[in-house]
Amino acid sequence: MIDEIQSLLSNYRPDFTGAQKPPLHRAAVLILLYMVDREMGIVLIRRSDDVGLHRGQMGFPGGMVEPGDNGELLGTALREVEEELRVDPAHIRIMGRMSDRNTTVSGILVTPFVGLIPFPYAFCPDTREIQRDRKSTRLNSSHIPLSRMPSSA
Repeated sequence: MIDEIQSLLSNYRPDFTGAQKPPLHRAAVLILLYMVDREMGIVLIRRSDDVGLHRGQMGFPGGMVEPGDNGELLGTALREVEEELRVDPAHIRIMGRMSDRNTTVSGILVTPFVGLIPFPYAFCPDTREIQRDRKSTRLNSSHIPLSRMPSSA
């Protein structure tokens, strides 16, 4: 399955027409995939109520481009994943880039990258950025098998 995804992404050409008007801001996210028991999974986070944008929303780890990123969007995604979940960028196999998407509410142009991480991984979510689960003391970062995700078909 990993080889199939890698092949699809290596042949994929991002569509940049989704960004019709100039964005106010740029951001990058990392779609983290992992394999466990021959099944592909995905990592999602719930943003804390303390972050500036997208409070309480589920999403992929990532964030805004900062001056130190030098406009390098993959660098932004990797920096944010390290800040939010303490994932060492050296442990991520980057598989490809997907098409940019505008967020309609905040006017941010988001560039998604896809990466593979080993599993299990010792995540250490930043409590300022990742919301705690209200029913327990654990942090709210989810590992979801793709087979349990709703299908659009």
